[in-house]
Amino acid sequence: MSSKRIILISILSICFAIAILSVFLLTQKQGAFTVTVVDAYTNEPLENAAIVVAENDISFKTDKNGKALCSPVMFRPNKNFQDLRQAQSGTVTLLCYMDGYLDFILFNASVFDVGIYEKTLYMFPESSESNRTFIAMNETPDEEFSKKLLDKYAKKYK
Repeated sequence: MSSKRIILISILSICFAIAILSVFLLTQKQGAFTVTVVDAYTNEPLENAAIVVAENDISFKTDKNGKALCSPVMFRPNKNFQDLRQAQSGTVTLLCYMDGYLDFILFNASVFDVGIYEKTLYMFPESSESNRTFIAMNETPDEEFSKKLLDKYAKKYK
């Protein structure tokens, strides 16, 4: 194969890779949120808990107040109910690890492209009396959004 042909194929391959990467990046949004990790029984903050955003493969550690600012977090916007939120939003999966506590998974954690949304994760101590190894939860929408959603459809279906 001639060197000109190899160069041409290389250039075309690079252009194709850049085009695919551009499409991927254009469908992504960036947001931030604060996580507070506390003991579920005492409400005491847990320092050095590891917070992992699974979809981004990034981690954060909590400070002495049990807080971690998770930023930047990339997410794919969910267009559902965007008119009620007035912001781009999506969800990610949060994992939390702390020595002496059950592992924690929070599915569908909300991320917004404006402001900083706050979340509290309640960690349960490990127990030799339980065979449980982790806690899994789903985040539910906040009250304001839930009320707007109920009001939107109540006029039509109530």
